[in-house]
Amino acid sequence: MTNLAPTYDLKSDAKIPAIGLGTWPLDDREVEQMCLAGFEIGYRMVDTAENYRNEAGVGRAVRNSGLPREELFVTTKFNREWHGDPLAGIQQNLSTLGLDYADLILIHWPNPDQDLYVQAWEGLIEARQRGLTRAIGTSNFKPAHLERIIDATGVTPDVNQIQC
Repeated sequence: MTNLAPTYDLKSDAKIPAIGLGTWPLDDREVEQMCLAGFEIGYRMVDTAENYRNEAGVGRAVRNSGLPREELFVTTKFNREWHGDPLAGIQQNLSTLGLDYADLILIHWPNPDQDLYVQAWEGLIEARQRGLTRAIGTSNFKPAHLERIIDATGVTPDVNQIQC
């Protein structure tokens, strides 16, 4: 089966499918079954997060899908616990997923009360340089948060995912 959805080119040159599988609030077992069924009918993108507590199930589905890894697009997010040490958080994401890299890693929330989201963004930039992810982005950032990280680093997110 081919990709169910068209893809869009990101600034980083990664291609993201227009639609994908969201995994909240499924547990590891449910998410693995759902992802495998989705991959079978043509879905090629899956979105998870450390906070969802189902990255292990997503990773198993990716590894057991029978599809080449480069045909699947895995998005994950790290939470506020890792804003001060984002590379450690990203390594934790990848370890739980059981994958060498993610296609897109996002800062899950800016958490401005912590005021570490610029540091978290700098860590994502480094993660991309190290090959731990193909694309980097943010989740639920407001324009002021985006302006601040861009002004501080000169790097614009590939994606700002907004929770509806």
